Amino acid sequence: MKEVVVLGGGDSINDGIDKGLWDKIKDKNIWSLNSIFKIMSYILTRLVWVDVSFFKNEAHNIKVLGKKGVKLHCKRHLYYSFLGDSIKQHDAFRDTEILEDNSMKEISHVFMGGHGLVGIFALSLAIREEYDTIYLLGYDWGSLSNEHRKTHCYQDKIKELNIRSTGAGKPGIYLNTDDSPNKNILDFNMYDKEKAKIYNVSPLSHITNFEKIDYLEFFRRISNEV
Repeated sequence: MKEVVVLGGGDSINDGIDKGLWDKIKDKNIWSLNSIFKIMSYILTRLVWVDVSFFKNEAHNIKVLGKKGVKLHCKRHLYYSFLGDSIKQHDAFRDTEILEDNSMKEISHVFMGGHGLVGIFALSLAIREEYDTIYLLGYDWGSLSNEHRKTHCYQDKIKELNIRSTGAGKPGIYLNTDDSPNKNILDFNMYDKEKAKIYNVSPLSHITNFEKIDYLEFFRRISNEV
């Protein structure tokens, strides 16, 4: 069984951390999306990003991670041409129409959704690489409402860790004024026909396409107790 744990940046990850997340997944195949690696106490398996601005801010850290054996994957951009084979670049697309009659694996490019989100890009990549089971952590889609400004698990440490985030503390990027999720969440509908088993380890997440489980259930599953 081919499994992967994908770490997004949602605040719900703090619930997992409080329950011993880092110790529970330390021997797993872990993908860090953007800056989540900066709050981890050990080296991850893969770092995934989409935005060039993220690379520019974290270029030194990305280089260090690469030398330590972390696999580096990103959306293709001319800016990285000087890096050669040190990172794996992927062509990406936003339009959902092509997926109406094709699966993720039948298309040469990686789907990243209309908003160009790394969370969608990484999930598409995992499906293309034929993972049987995919655990999504921190896939909250903002906060419960616009009044709740805590959107990201590292939000209180942004200055301390030199993290640049366009979405942290801005639930309006994900939610409409009536607190319903905005139209970009519909991009997750593109995964409904995929064969991989996808778990959303965020019971209160606005993303309802995948089976939701809490952290205790997640820990049971990755320890083969179910």
